[in-house]
Amino acid sequence: EQSNSQRDYSATPGDEAGEFRVNTMAFTPEFLETYDIPLLSGRNLDRNIANDTFVVGESETMNVLVNELTLARMGIENPDDAINQRLYRNSDEGTLREAVIVGVVPTQNILGLFNQEKPWVFNYSPTAVRIASIRITGGNMLGTIEDIERVWKRVIPDYPMQGRFLDQTFDEVYDVLKYMN
Repeated sequence: EQSNSQRDYSATPGDEAGEFRVNTMAFTPEFLETYDIPLLSGRNLDRNIANDTFVVGESETMNVLVNELTLARMGIENPDDAINQRLYRNSDEGTLREAVIVGVVPTQNILGLFNQEKPWVFNYSPTAVRIASIRITGGNMLGTIEDIERVWKRVIPDYPMQGRFLDQTFDEVYDVLKYMN
């Protein structure tokens, strides 16, 4: 469902002095629903809209979602005012990339409680997604996991599935931090 890194963006093309750092996350359009993240304004990304899919080396313009903290860095107070606004960054190859804001989500601490909230830019880049998140609700947990493993083996037979429950990951992080303090 996601991968993330950091990039410098500006609200004006070529404005290096006005650049600000944002975390960037590539995800699939199902990410918001999986993690129950509401839209404050605009729309979600969609596989059927050309500029919603970012292709490395080919796309110079991409549609993105941003969080409220990114809007604050841009000087925009109202999420509705952000729709169709642009962010710019110079790629590593020197090609100007334009990000068009099509949706706004709330600022949430998605890096863990021991991190500060960050400005985010979210895009759909299928080649950058390396982690799958699956929300399982009640019912036959063991049978559901077996179904997931069966589909995984059919779709990606050469790469073994490495499944973990999110609460296990959280417990491990907090256990380490507990012993550090």
